Amino acid sequence: YRPVLVRSYFNACRRAKRPQGIIAFATEKLSSRVLQTMPLETASLAWAYFQVGDKEKASETYDTALASAGPDFMAYTKIISDMVMTLGKEAVLESAKARSAADPENVEKLKVLVHLFQMSGQPDKALETCVRVEQLASRTGDTVFALVGQGMLLESMDKLQESKAKYEAALKVDPDQSIALNNLAYLLAERLNQPAEGLPYAKHAERANPMNADVLDTLGWLLYLNNRLGEAAGTLLRALEVDRENVPILYHLGLVHKKRGEVDEALFRLKAAKKACEAQGNKEYLPKITKELEELSKGG
Repeated sequence: YRPVLVRSYFNACRRAKRPQGIIAFATEKLSSRVLQTMPLETASLAWAYFQVGDKEKASETYDTALASAGPDFMAYTKIISDMVMTLGKEAVLESAKARSAADPENVEKLKVLVHLFQMSGQPDKALETCVRVEQLASRTGDTVFALVGQGMLLESMDKLQESKAKYEAALKVDPDQSIALNNLAYLLAERLNQPAEGLPYAKHAERANPMNADVLDTLGWLLYLNNRLGEAAGTLLRALEVDRENVPILYHLGLVHKKRGEVDEALFRLKAAKKACEAQGNKEYLPKITKELEELSKGG
């Protein structure tokens, strides 16, 4: 019943188009209390209900998944993405707008709209809604959600210093908020070219959330950027234990091996990254991976 194993099983059922496997395991093996600690797996259960034709149960279960995600902005994003893929973007957006209009000061409904506006290519509306969440927030978690969300949206709009300030504001509210720590580390290293300054934040994020694959990936990458290759390799291997098909982790591990002169290992990881990219339809990383593979095949 470890989350990583449940996630692997549910993902396998989804790939095999076997929704009944997810439903049976979730209803017969997992208590509702345990399932509430697994928002992404709850979203998979919602997908399964939709596949067997129970749309009402699917919608209810997606709501449960979002409630379970709490202030975790990244989990929220993944669940909303899953909803859109399963139910359709327009259907989800129109439903969310209608529900928010009926209850305009409901923070949970506004949080859903933040992601949907962002996914629909409306970052200004997403940012405006995020500010509204902050204004209405009565819980610390909602305030942190709003600040982290603003940080991410501002970063996507290339307003880097404003983004940095929002992440820092979130950390004043919750110093151990792993997403704010993780994103600030990456912003400093990748966008502001300050990998040494970003590393302490990445380490703090790992201490706060040591089993999060994205957090471990960021730490591994910043160790690489700081030329601490042995530590980088070890951290990225830990990340793969959590998520074996994570494209950025496989790509970054391939680059670590390449920099260490370990060509066979680099090829192995980069080929695995390319395969995962193609299976997941990941267009962001595919050109970069292909370029690295071409260079290695030429002895570059």
